[in-house]
Amino acid sequence: MQSVGRKIAEQTFSIKVDVKIETQAGSGNKSEQSWFVLHCLKGGNLSQELATLSLDVALSNSPYVSIAVPKDIDADFKGHVFCLMPLPLEEESLTGYPVHVNGHFALSQNRRHVKWPTADQVRNKAHIDKSIRWNNCLLVEVLAGVYHEVIQDLLQTCKAKGNTKEDIDRLYRSIPDHRKITSHWDLICEPFFQTFLQTAFTQETICRLMQACCIELVDVPDHIVAVLKHRKYSVQTMSQEFIRTCLTSNTSYKSFSCEEKFNILSFLVSDGNYSRLSGLELLPLDNGSFCTFNSNKSNRVFICKDEVALFPGQEERFIKQGLNDEIYNHLFMMASKGLYQEVILQNQSASEIASLLQTTITKYIGSTSSREIQWRSSAPVGMDWLEKVWSYIQRYDLSYFRNLHLMPDTRTNEIYKVCAGFILKTKGHSVIPYSVCDCLRYLDIVVLEQIPSAIEVHKNIRNFVYLPSKEDVFRMLIKIQAGGNVNHLVNKFNTTITAEERSQFVTYISGYSITDSQLINLLSAMNLFTEKNSRRHVSASQVRIIADTDQLPVLYFKETLDCSDQKYRDLATKLHAKTITKEDVLIDILSNLNGQYQTADIKKMMRYVLNNLSYFHMKDKMIGIARDIPFVFTSGRQMKKASDLFDPEDDTLKMIILDNDRFPNVHNLPVELKLLRKLGLKSLQDITGEDILSCARYLHTSNRCTENKRSEELLKVLVNKSGLLSSYVSGRKLSDHLSSLRFIGPSERKDDFPISLPWYTDTVNSFFCRPCDLSSPKFTKIIGSVNPVVSPSSSSLIASAGWTIEPGVTYVIDQLLIITERYEDKYKPELLPVISDIYHFMANHYNSQNFERLSNKKWIWTGTGFEEPEKTEYYGGGKSEETAKADLQLVVNILNSIKDDKNVEGVLLPIKQDDETL
Repeated sequence: MQSVGRKIAEQTFSIKVDVKIETQAGSGNKSEQSWFVLHCLKGGNLSQELATLSLDVALSNSPYVSIAVPKDIDADFKGHVFCLMPLPLEEESLTGYPVHVNGHFALSQNRRHVKWPTADQVRNKAHIDKSIRWNNCLLVEVLAGVYHEVIQDLLQTCKAKGNTKEDIDRLYRSIPDHRKITSHWDLICEPFFQTFLQTAFTQETICRLMQACCIELVDVPDHIVAVLKHRKYSVQTMSQEFIRTCLTSNTSYKSFSCEEKFNILSFLVSDGNYSRLSGLELLPLDNGSFCTFNSNKSNRVFICKDEVALFPGQEERFIKQGLNDEIYNHLFMMASKGLYQEVILQNQSASEIASLLQTTITKYIGSTSSREIQWRSSAPVGMDWLEKVWSYIQRYDLSYFRNLHLMPDTRTNEIYKVCAGFILKTKGHSVIPYSVCDCLRYLDIVVLEQIPSAIEVHKNIRNFVYLPSKEDVFRMLIKIQAGGNVNHLVNKFNTTITAEERSQFVTYISGYSITDSQLINLLSAMNLFTEKNSRRHVSASQVRIIADTDQLPVLYFKETLDCSDQKYRDLATKLHAKTITKEDVLIDILSNLNGQYQTADIKKMMRYVLNNLSYFHMKDKMIGIARDIPFVFTSGRQMKKASDLFDPEDDTLKMIILDNDRFPNVHNLPVELKLLRKLGLKSLQDITGEDILSCARYLHTSNRCTENKRSEELLKVLVNKSGLLSSYVSGRKLSDHLSSLRFIGPSERKDDFPISLPWYTDTVNSFFCRPCDLSSPKFTKIIGSVNPVVSPSSSSLIASAGWTIEPGVTYVIDQLLIITERYEDKYKPELLPVISDIYHFMANHYNSQNFERLSNKKWIWTGTGFEEPEKTEYYGGGKSEETAKADLQLVVNILNSIKDDKNVEGVLLPIKQDDETL
């Protein structure tokens, strides 16, 4: 017992001793008592109940008992109970046995009595107390067997000593009287007497066997046998070997009853020699049949006690249950020595046990390929069977049973493989909400309402059945992500979950820290969110944007998660969704207005942004983007960028820019003009050469007096932006283009121009002139009636453009002829200066061809009027051209000297001039 310690012995150990005890009371006579004592420590294949209780630390008991048989006759002897020490004596025997019993009994709290259930305890089922169960097992499984062994030893002593009366009396005296056995201790009656009475039946069976083999069997005293042997007769005594010979030569025993076969088997193994069993069909199986003892290990037969109930439908693979201890112990010894096909079930590996259970499950529950099987929960594989299985496999690593259908779901009456993945709905104060349970089930996570205590106490159960905590819920989800069927499960979840379930599930998980990448991937694939615009349910992997779009006038063109509820925002953030601020959204919308939005939305958005610019931190960026967005309508219903249009409040621009579609429609402005100006609404500074040229061409073709204002404004622009004249339009300088266009209005009559002479604009129908047609104001007097003159405001422009040229001699001559035609003496004061300037110009631009026009014309001033050159006689006729020019210059000089003298009435011009004097 010391070597075994708290473990269960591999086999049963027993020892028999004869004890003589001498007692003396004081100085009185000595007395002497002789005892036969048998000690036994039960081992080997104990029942599940006895094995479990033997290992229970709280009980701390061993399956040990001993029996002491008095050899002497004592009429007053009363069997007593010992628990290593004697219990207090009572008037009546505690047991009613004719022997003393000793054992590791569970005692009452005061250690004065063996602990048995009271009537109230039986009625209230308190007898399931472990101490009471231990005492029951010790009596039925250990004490009954030891008592039988004691009787067998006394029987052998009788035979060995010739069946003396003293020994026979001791044998009979030691057999218990079932009528006298006290309550509770009578538990040994059934197992003891069943085994005890079997001995007599064995002799009957042997006799029947001999008869079947036609062998005469006689029972003679030993001295007769001795005589026969002395007289050299062959004497065949009844022995195990002889019986084996009979059995091998005559198979009629196979038709014997089970009890008879048990008797034969008991006789053959009684001496402990098991080799003679080979080939005999005497191995009892639990299905009621017998098989042949052989060494074929492929057809193993398992020996065990109660465990056979774990494997219904496989009774042919187990030794028969209910065998008497003698036969069972012999069979167990064979198995422990590796003889024949017998093996001890308790010695088998977890894999072997799992295989046996799998066979039973397949037979009674169904195919084992599915994760779950509908379970009828009825015998022989009902809940009782399942609890026994779990109690038995407590000693094994549960991973060996992961593929067995051993996990019941009482809610659906299904039984699952252990590896299916389970979580408890309730445990203590921890509860998973109902809706969350449904969500988990959509992911094929089995949510169990409860599990039997036999399952709950398994040391590895938490590897397969998780607790109802958020941590374990996420562990289950991570296992799903790691599995190979995740896409199917996610699709099932997404198509099944309801709005309420989605809300409850997000509420449950949103407050938990989510860092595992596999968990993030799984949750990101689940439709836990609502897309803000379409209101359809989406996952974080489909839509990864959290955007502040509240109160925007248009929908954000990108799909975003509706995170108006903080729990959704928290979850989306943990799933690495990108958060976009309201200003970022605005910038994104502005950048994509043209491609993503209709006209009405564009107008709404631009109005919203521009009217709220002061509230934005990134207003400069917004303005930069808005500059490139067409959103302003023109009168022609065209929508253009503000930077493509001109300011409609600038009158000059309205004169220069002829196309109304280059101005906003002031009756349909999206925002105030001051905001459009921030977006680059064009001003005079943005006038281009093309704009100038277009306006000039318009004036050229219209040539109406009503366009004088336009012409004036155009010239003002050109004056202020004279640099435009050097710009190129269609490969030519603007000044070159303009030089041939009639777009400049000539000057009005000058105050100092003689009233006697007509002014050019009074005599022609053209309202505009080409720059090349205009003369500088300094030539006004000599050409004012025949050629347009530049207005003073445009003179600098004309000069800078290089358009100022001297008037042609032809124009000056025309002006002179008009003077000669309209001359009257009363106009002489105002005309003489003009005539002087004309003669001076003509003197500097003398050309014989131009002067030919003056032939036969009165154009020579005589002091009182004009005469034809032919009627004027020049001194030194036949002058050269150079001399004529000199004479003309002389006239001019004279006229210049007197032009301001009002007292001069006539001038006599010389006709001859010396080189040095008049």
